Amino acid sequence: ISVLQKGAEDLEKTAKRFPKELKEIFTFKMVEGRLQNFKEALPLVVNLKNDSMKTRHWQKLMDVTGVAFDTSLKTLTLSNIFTMELHKFTALVEDIINEAVQEAKIENELAKIDAAWRNNSLVVVKYKKDGQDRGFILRAADDLKLELEDNMLNLQTISGSRFV
Repeated sequence: ISVLQKGAEDLEKTAKRFPKELKEIFTFKMVEGRLQNFKEALPLVVNLKNDSMKTRHWQKLMDVTGVAFDTSLKTLTLSNIFTMELHKFTALVEDIINEAVQEAKIENELAKIDAAWRNNSLVVVKYKKDGQDRGFILRAADDLKLELEDNMLNLQTISGSRFV
């Protein structure tokens, strides 16, 4: 991306040195417009590289832009992405990327909660009353109860998110 940005900036600098008569030509204006669109799309391309982007987000992006292609890593090319003309849909593309990032945060939080509860266990001890075994009871689990309350609060917050 940095090579592409530098190339675009170099081309822009070169174009600024052209004589005024050339700058009035339709072709020059078209190239200048394409270059500007290219520069606007580069930050979006950088953001699309985010690991949070799942197939469903790419599909949403293709629906918005009207350009369809295979999103597997072996076939996805920069050409496919530039064909989408992302500069025309900047706000929508940013919304999709934000959605992907927020959904990934929720997925990570749910995975943490799941892992925590998979590893937690309740301790059972023998219950004796008046010197007689009366069966088994659960040992006090104050830290588990505290963790449960924290996780319930997190889950309530997550359930209120528009990205859930």
